[in-house]
Amino acid sequence: GALPKPIQLDESTWTVEDQTTVSIHLEKVNNAEWWPHVLSHHPTIDTTKIQPENSKLSDLDGETRGMVEKMMYDQRQKEMGKPTSEEEGKMEMLRKFQAQHPEMDFSGAKIS
Repeated sequence: GALPKPIQLDESTWTVEDQTTVSIHLEKVNNAEWWPHVLSHHPTIDTTKIQPENSKLSDLDGETRGMVEKMMYDQRQKEMGKPTSEEEGKMEMLRKFQAQHPEMDFSGAKIS
């Protein structure tokens, strides 16, 4: 049957266990997304009723952990009315550009 969303083929595997069971591992392209079913022709699952286990940052792989920490930082920054990491990056890029081009007047510029 068809899968509801794309998977990473090179990271998905299957194995035969004890000559009686086939174990299938599907690595989703978007790990943060809950699938409504495994195969598209199966009945849908109400994913709003699923209570995921809490996880610790230390349980996450490096890339995921970095992404979660960035999201947490950005959320704290927004709550305090401060710029997010992306906005800080843009401001730093603008500062560097201004330093390289002192002849330009940015006093009336609106940067978004």
